[in-house]
Amino acid sequence: MFYAIKVCDSMTFVLFWIEYDHTIRRLTVMSTGITRVFTGGAHTFAINDNNGQVWTWGLGAQGRLGLNSENSVAVPTQLEMPWQGKGLKKRIVTIVPAVDHNLMVAEDLDEQAK
Repeated sequence: MFYAIKVCDSMTFVLFWIEYDHTIRRLTVMSTGITRVFTGGAHTFAINDNNGQVWTWGLGAQGRLGLNSENSVAVPTQLEMPWQGKGLKKRIVTIVPAVDHNLMVAEDLDEQAK
């Protein structure tokens, strides 16, 4: 099984789940302003550069989705960043997903304002 993403326009994409027997199932249509998608070994991240939201889905083994569990997620789920709700202004600028871990680089928007 694997995922396929169809970008409909700059604000919408459709996520498909493709079974080994080539059956295609549409999972979701997202209109979240996703601007970039990053894929790892069996998981995916997407960033909305306009509001800083990060979405994740795929195989959750070893906590690789960042959702504080090892559960796999079939539909895009918004990540809660450690700085949210603490008055800090940051946004993820890039993600490097690997097989068993990920690297996210955050930009400090407070520092830019100085």
